Amino acid sequence: MLLLDKLIGHVVPVRFVMFSMVGVLGLGIHLAVLATTLNVAHVAFDLSQTIATLVAMTGNFLLNNYLTYRDKRCTECV
Repeated sequence: MLLLDKLIGHVVPVRFVMFSMVGVLGLGIHLAVLATTLNVAHVAFDLSQTIATLVAMTGNFLLNNYLTYRDKRCTECV
């Protein structure tokens, strides 16, 4: 975080960059879980979308809690 702050902190807040990176990773997780449940497990689209959304949301929350908002961490959640 300190290195990112020195490199780009004067242009874009580091917390925003970390939040965006977690969001992009969450999109990848969502698409991977969706493709897996549709093509490998042969689950219906509606259920696959629900599963992928829940997995991506949980992953994003945990990663943001651990990385992005480390100083304001929800200790009861982890």
